[in-house]
Amino acid sequence: MRRTGLTFIELMTGIAILSVAMLAVYGVFSIGLKIWHRSHAERALQDVRLAFLKIDKEMKNTFFFSEIPFKGSEDKVTFPLSVNEGEKQKLYVVSYVIKNPSGSVLKELAREERYFSERAYENSDMVKVRTMVGSLKSARFEYAYSNASGYEWLPYWDGTGQDQMPSGVRISLEIESENDFYNKVIFLQHGKLGVR
Repeated sequence: MRRTGLTFIELMTGIAILSVAMLAVYGVFSIGLKIWHRSHAERALQDVRLAFLKIDKEMKNTFFFSEIPFKGSEDKVTFPLSVNEGEKQKLYVVSYVIKNPSGSVLKELAREERYFSERAYENSDMVKVRTMVGSLKSARFEYAYSNASGYEWLPYWDGTGQDQMPSGVRISLEIESENDFYNKVIFLQHGKLGVR
């Protein structure tokens, strides 16, 4: 008389095959997750590098313009920028802003651009906004001021008085994914050390 069902050996063979398949799926998933984390960290570093290059290029091309003073705080820097577009030269007001998007703990560095004219400068709908770097634990701007012993970095530049532009701007960013801290010092070609 033959019984229907599985023998103990058949059951153990099935469990062993299923275990090997589950282990293979877990291994592939684990390796894929490690690769994703590594590429995500490298992408964050690449975003920081590209943002530093763009900010450096634009700040080195800024100039004194009485209607758009160079102003800065810990979370925002605003300056004029002249750009050649074909045969025309256009004047923009560029701001780099550190934002907390929608109540998030993490911050982001964004670039805001306005075409300068009396009408467009007043109208905030004409602003182009682009996020440069996201997922930042901390970020700040600092500006060079002179003092008796040389110079120091302070958290603001008001753009008024005799010295309209700082000699340098320091940008500090801390990335969330790697806990890495990056600094960039940009020396402005037309700037002077302000006196406090």
